Amino acid sequence: MSNRCLSLLMGGLLCLGLTACGGSQSASQTTSDDLLVGDWTPAGIEISHSVYSFEDVPQLGDLYDSNHLTVLEDGTFVYMNMAIFVTKGGWTSSWMEGYDHTYTLKHETGYRSSFENGELVRVDEGPRDGEFRVWLTNEDTDTLVFSDPDSDQLIYYTRDDGDPFYLDVYNTSVPGNATQDTTEEEPPETSEMPDPQPSTENVTMGMRNALATAHDYLDSTAFSYSGLIDQLEYEGYTYAEAVYAVDNCGADWYEQAALMAAEYLDTMSFSRTGLIDQLEYEGFSYDQAVYGVEQAGY
Repeated sequence: MSNRCLSLLMGGLLCLGLTACGGSQSASQTTSDDLLVGDWTPAGIEISHSVYSFEDVPQLGDLYDSNHLTVLEDGTFVYMNMAIFVTKGGWTSSWMEGYDHTYTLKHETGYRSSFENGELVRVDEGPRDGEFRVWLTNEDTDTLVFSDPDSDQLIYYTRDDGDPFYLDVYNTSVPGNATQDTTEEEPPETSEMPDPQPSTENVTMGMRNALATAHDYLDSTAFSYSGLIDQLEYEGYTYAEAVYAVDNCGADWYEQAALMAAEYLDTMSFSRTGLIDQLEYEGFSYDQAVYGVEQAGY
């Protein structure tokens, strides 16, 4: 999709989502903690307990640059995933040990957006189950940690009109990826940190073998993120080895959903909803399952 089309799509989606949210009051009313209210954009990711800014690792940021979260004062939210899948619902304050501001974003409705005959339209609109867990960093309330159900990773969002600094402080530097600065500003007072992939010295034989096994499995059949971890654990690898392998195998989980949908249809018949349910049972998110079913021709 061209940048122009993507911009038009995201702009249209915001109008569709916010218009729908503005017209009705969610069952989850405004809480006394309104620090979550605002517009949030992905800015970083946590991998193997290390935090990486998308400014420093833009190839990771490209995976999330079409995501956006809008939280409104009336207790509702709109979440866009890949500028295609839209989830709406209500938010409330919650509790999580170690954090001062935590929230639950309860799914209520959702839809997928598509261009048809030159117009932006909604398809698959209806009720949605599930929830997102998010929390503000204690040091910086303009930085939000989003527990991403699609990748089982923590994504860091920053407030669009805020002054976030958390990622500047805790970012793990990646040698060779930092943008060259031609100004004469003083260098940051942070020491050079290792590559986001664990160094060879820190990668155990079990991790290397788990990664090789993951590639072997993906060469023969499709897996969801959680399904591949489970399979590697079944093979005798530890959870840490399995997670390392799945995080580093390079799989696109949306494409894996499409492959699995095709595999199922090659062996038996499914209704559209039945195939979506089956893919969700296999560990794919709803959005991944819908994508997979559509790519299979449904």
